[in-house]
Amino acid sequence: MTQRDFSHLQILHAQQARYCVTPYVCGTAPVAGGVAAYTVEWLEDYKELVFEITLDGGVFLINAHGAHRRFSPQASRQIWRRLVEILWWYPQLRGVNIQAGDFVGRVQADEQVELKLTTARALAPEATPVEQIHAMLGCLITASGYLSDGQQPFQRQMPREAFISRMQAVLRRRFGDRAPELAQRQWVLFQSGAFAQQEDWLKEDCLLATYDRWCTDDPAGSPGRRLVSTGSITPRPYRLAGCRASWWFPAAEIPTVLDRLAPQGVPPSTGRRAKP
Repeated sequence: MTQRDFSHLQILHAQQARYCVTPYVCGTAPVAGGVAAYTVEWLEDYKELVFEITLDGGVFLINAHGAHRRFSPQASRQIWRRLVEILWWYPQLRGVNIQAGDFVGRVQADEQVELKLTTARALAPEATPVEQIHAMLGCLITASGYLSDGQQPFQRQMPREAFISRMQAVLRRRFGDRAPELAQRQWVLFQSGAFAQQEDWLKEDCLLATYDRWCTDDPAGSPGRRLVSTGSITPRPYRLAGCRASWWFPAAEIPTVLDRLAPQGVPPSTGRRAKP
């Protein structure tokens, strides 16, 4: 762990200790004349989560020796929603990479997945609620992060040549010579609409998790009204100036998704909510 990540974790842990590892030691080890050492809590019972696109839209996996497990699409959506809900506790956190083990999970007896943040790559000034949703969607990488060219949002009608080229570049780092074969399989999933389905689900889960978090903050209030009264989401026309285009979806789409999910109020989560 780098000194930067360690110092970021110290800040986040002071804000809310429950959802990230504990930073323990910052010092110098007596090796080779002195090596800087930054030590954090080791979570023996937690396993690294990875995510892959499937015909069902996408699922989480535990890819650890002796503990392999594939979650259903429904359970995977609850994990995404839980991840986003936790990220609301750390509004300045940026650069989250699920595939790199930034979150680990432990499956409990009731099949709920307890999650912990293991690193903090970057911090930024706190944002308005709309900007925060936007930032989270920009760093929760599934399809867009590696299929976007970095200049425009995810293309649902991407030409085969562009898709294969970008997908091979991603897969080659992990699978070497198998990358061309695996890229072809991914192209079949892309053509089926599985990538687009996952993008749509994650938009919804991000906004629903936002509702869950606000319910935790103000259980006696009306989170639905709060979506309108924050000063960032106002009655039509919505004030969204300053939000740049996301790889996920334009900021102007956020109110559209909210309207569709909550014609009479956003439904509460079927999973457990974060507690202070």
